[in-house]
Parts: sequence; structure tokens; C-alpha cells
Amino acid sequence: MLVSVGGDHRHRTLVGPLLVAAGSVLWGADILWRMLLSQTIPAAALSLYVHLIMLIPLLPWLIAAGPALRRAPGRILLLLVFSGAVSSGLGEMLFTMAVRLGNASVATATTALQPVFATVLARLLLRERLSPGFPFLAGIAVLAGLVTLAEQSPLQLLQLEWTRSYRAGLLGLLCTFIWGAGTVAARDIMLHMPLLTVAALRTAFGALTMLIATLLQHRTTASALGLSAFSARTVLLLLCYALLSALAPLLLYYRGLRWTRATTAGFLESLGVPTALLITWGYFGQALALHQRIAVCVLIVAVMILQRRQALLES
Repeated sequence: MLVSVGGDHRHRTLVGPLLVAAGSVLWGADILWRMLLSQTIPAAALSLYVHLIMLIPLLPWLIAAGPALRRAPGRILLLLVFSGAVSSGLGEMLFTMAVRLGNASVATATTALQPVFATVLARLLLRERLSPGFPFLAGIAVLAGLVTLAEQSPLQLLQLEWTRSYRAGLLGLLCTFIWGAGTVAARDIMLHMPLLTVAALRTAFGALTMLIATLLQHRTTASALGLSAFSARTVLLLLCYALLSALAPLLLYYRGLRWTRATTAGFLESLGVPTALLITWGYFGQALALHQRIAVCVLIVAVMILQRRQALLES
């Protein structure tokens, strides 16, 4: 049975998707702050700081979240914990590790597969329909995504050469699956809870998870928190990261998600990929080889075709 989407036709076809797209582009831009900060602040601590800064303006809704939590079904509470602890907290930490480990452009390119994972999970969990030819196009997208992992040649995939870039790409794929599952979870949650309540609870669960992850690391507390790297510049970058590329896109995305199916939302999220590549490649100079560029183009085109077909199916 299909999950109904709230709002009139204009909200479903224009406002909702536009908000999701705007949030996705801002999320893609977070790679700028992430790369500037990840060289001096550990991945878990960076994710922790971002969640804590996000939580400050959301505190009134977090304090008032009690009634919404009591009314919510148990399944929604589990999805909320997953969305905050795993999709937001753990996913952010793993992607920062991927960016630090190898070519950030490779890790970023693999995230274009998120729509494929989101669509499959939406079909399995929310019973949303798949467009004709989905398995074929999804297969092309997955294959193109895998080719981007190989720095020297696509044959590296057969040789399983564990280069730093290859490991970074695999971490990126893991994050992509987690974020795809988070898309589906968020779509279900938003049908039962107000936007700002969801944002506050999701951020709180993410912050708690990252606090535990930071304290469990086998190093001194000061080292685990990256305290030696703090300066006025670091604080400014953290504020930009948390408010401009984390909280703002979160609110835009979740508002749009009220009127957008998980399948369509997943495809619109791919807009963050070219945004991030413009930064990793254009600003930081982490280029892709020719076969990787071709693979990224094939991946994005395949995702765009899938998105178009899903939109036609839903209309």
C-alpha cells in the first residue's frame, strides 16, 4: 500500500521537490568546511561539534518534545533513533574519515548512488512503486559508481588493490547506503511528527552517539576532542559548517520531505554530488582520472533518467 503524501498538487510537484533540492545542494557544500576542519579535528569530534552547535537553536523544541514522543508509535521511535544515531551521527563520522583517507572526489562521487539505495529500501519498506526499467538503470548506476573507485584503471576492481582512494570510496559507499536508509526513515517519521521536533530529536541522538564514539577512542580526552587545533578560525568554520551546511539544509530538506516521496527525494539528493565535486576538484584540486570522469557522468545521467521516470510514475 502506498504511503500518502500530504499537500496539494503544487506542493507535491513543485514546492516540496524544490525545498529538497535546495537542502541537497547546501548539504553538498559541506565538503568545503569538512575538508578544512578534518585535517586537525578527529572525525568523531568534528561530527560531535557540528551536532552540538545545531542543537543550540533547536533546544526549545527538544525540551518540548515529550508529548510528541509519547504519541509516536514504537516503530517511529526506532526510526528516529536510527536517523539520528546512525544516519546523522555515524554517517557523518564515516564520511569525514573517507575524505581524510583518500581522494575526496572519489568518496564524493560514490554518494551519487544514494538514490538507488533509497529507492530499493522505499520499495521494500514503504511499498512505493518502481518505474519500468529500474533494475537495468540502477545496475548501470551501481557499476559506474564502482568504476569511480579505481584510480589507475577499472581493472583495479578485479585485482582488489586496497589503495587509500579505494578504501575511501568503500567508506563512501557505506555512508551512501546509511544515508539512503536515512532518507526512507525520515520520510516515514515526518508523517507522524512536526518538523522542528524531528530536527531537534534527530540532532540530539546524533550528538549523543558521537559523544560516546569520541570518549571510547583510545586516546586522551584532549586529543580525541582535537582541542589543540582550536582557534578563532576553527570556531568560525565550525559555525559555518553547522549552521549553513547542516542545520539550514536539514530544515529545508525535512520541510520538503513532507510533500515528496522517498524515491523522488532520494534522486533530488544527488544534486549535492556535482556541488561537492566542484569544491573537491575545483577548489582543492583533487581531480578524477578520465575513466572516473566518464563513470561519474554515466552515473549522474542514469540517476537523472531514473528520477524522471519516478516523477512520471508518481504523477
